[in-house]
Amino acid sequence: MRTLSALALLALLSGCSVSPEPIAETPDAPRETRTPLMELNLAGGALSGSFDIASLDGACEAFDTLRIDGDLFAADLDSASLPDVSCITVVTGDLVIASNPELVSLQPLVGLRTVGGDIVVQDNPELLDLLGLDRITRARSITIAGNDSLLDLEGLDSLTDVTDHLTVADNDGIQSLEGLLSLAPDWNGDIVVVGNGDLRDLSGLDTLANLRGTLEVARNPVLDSLAGTEGLRDIGDTLRVHGNDALTDITALGSVQTIGGDLLVTDNPRLAAESVSDLVSSIQEIEGSVITTGNGE
Repeated sequence: MRTLSALALLALLSGCSVSPEPIAETPDAPRETRTPLMELNLAGGALSGSFDIASLDGACEAFDTLRIDGDLFAADLDSASLPDVSCITVVTGDLVIASNPELVSLQPLVGLRTVGGDIVVQDNPELLDLLGLDRITRARSITIAGNDSLLDLEGLDSLTDVTDHLTVADNDGIQSLEGLLSLAPDWNGDIVVVGNGDLRDLSGLDTLANLRGTLEVARNPVLDSLAGTEGLRDIGDTLRVHGNDALTDITALGSVQTIGGDLLVTDNPRLAAESVSDLVSSIQEIEGSVITTGNGE
């Protein structure tokens, strides 16, 4: 621990405020935050409460490592960069980075290794990558939504699993899911890929073999194949491929053997009905319903 006094640190944090709740449309957005508790454990390098990241500017002058027992928010910042919070290693609650019109980098979060709740990175139109999150291995859920300058998922390099969902939605510039370099063969949660304007395929999911949740791929207007899912064998819940206007090729799913829920391949106008039938026939076990309407001839 460095030499900044307890009184000085309390003065530093006295202006901390609760960040606004993320946009309602965000899947599983965190609940309303509680009032900061302002509890300080100098010996342990820990703060308890829900903190706006701007209120922690200078905190790393007091600590080599810092634990946040609560939530951390970065919202409505008028800067291209976050303050220096590189000493923060643990956030036990949610990490929310939302609605920052000039933010280009998450690099000041480089020390962060553990997030106990949800990670939401939403509506940061100039954000170039997710570097800064690259030591995080697990979270309850991860939502990457509305970040139009992202090209891929570079920065989620250490991510192995989530317990709820990984959602990649409405990122107009994203071209692939590359960046999931440590993705484990077994994935506990759902994977939801929806409304990404320039996404061409599902490259980045290549190591995935056993998905215990749902795979949903919907409304990606230029997606023409599901390349990247060739290793997928078992889906514990539902497989849904819906409303992808340019999709012509689903042969990458040819290794899927079991689906624990429904199989829904619907409203993909350029996808030949014969290729959908071939997929259905190749799957050994489908426990739920099979719906294949609205595809091409």
